[in-house]
Amino acid sequence: MIIRPLRQISGEAEFNEVFLDGVSLEDWHVLGEVGDGWSVALTTLMHERMAASLDSDDLGVGLSVEVFADAIADEHSAIEDRHVLQEFGALAVELLAVRARNAQLTAELSAGATPGPGEALSKITTINAATRLAAFSALA
Repeated sequence: MIIRPLRQISGEAEFNEVFLDGVSLEDWHVLGEVGDGWSVALTTLMHERMAASLDSDDLGVGLSVEVFADAIADEHSAIEDRHVLQEFGALAVELLAVRARNAQLTAELSAGATPGPGEALSKITTINAATRLAAFSALA
């Protein structure tokens, strides 16, 4: 057995790669088909990537379109600022699109679909939108 630490950007190694040679398993321990381990690993990674974006109400990071819309509605100077309204509108559309995609994805997974590379895009879109919304709210 070989254990190799996976170094993060911070230099810390909280996870390891573990290599097992000469291991023998019973057939009932096999996940998926024999020789199709990459498909099993990819499916596992896609589920992990989806975790950051599946909460359809608050993007999984405590942000929601409705919370920010209410905050802007309560601030009269923001309502009168065309730039604030345009930026919020663009962000709201993006966040609502993520919410719609997440609902579609949840339905697909419930029907037995396997996650694919599109879920990585969902995660990136969610994180980028949440970051923009947080930065916008700090300035607005």
